[in-house]
Amino acid sequence: MVSEAGDRFAVAAVAYELLTGKRAAGSGEQVIERLDAVDVGDDGDHAALSETFVGALADDQASRPSTAAEFVIALARAVGVAVDDPPPGLDETDAHAAA
Repeated sequence: MVSEAGDRFAVAAVAYELLTGKRAAGSGEQVIERLDAVDVGDDGDHAALSETFVGALADDQASRPSTAAEFVIALARAVGVAVDDPPPGLDETDAHAAA
């Protein structure tokens, strides 16, 4: 069934594969462990990166970010990219929800 939550899962799966070079397959623990190899730089946070993907790749749709923007902001912050102001068209609520 096609849904917005499914689309957000797909965005997270593609982002995961871009970051790790691997598909988000295996046990949940294996999937999250692969994120340890991602270079988040001095300003990034591995715990936040793991938390971002735990939610975004959750089987339970209600556990996923409510918008793609919320996921992107959380991901950006986890890898050390400053997100001070939400991009045009992004509700201020989304930016704060990802903080």
